[in-house]
Amino acid sequence: MWLLGPGLGGQAPLPLPPGWGAIRQEAPAWTPYRGHGLRARRGPRLEVELRGGTYLLAVEAGMGEGYYLLSLDGLEVPGGSLEGLAAIPRFNRCR
Repeated sequence: MWLLGPGLGGQAPLPLPPGWGAIRQEAPAWTPYRGHGLRARRGPRLEVELRGGTYLLAVEAGMGEGYYLLSLDGLEVPGGSLEGLAAIPRFNRCR
């Protein structure tokens, strides 16, 4: 998983605007996850307090099949499939 944005140090996987940098968070392996009627894989976790501005979050899931959900401050963001989109209301009730 990559966090790209202003004021972040580090090398990025692609060209970025001046003043931008990247943080890469790797997980040793994607681990199985089951909950809320879903079977999925859990990837890396990154906790960073950010200043105001625009940031990009990129996920490298490798060759694994399926869908993904990103949790941003406890709210899931859909991606990949209708099944993932349909699961979001179930996740957002669990805090």
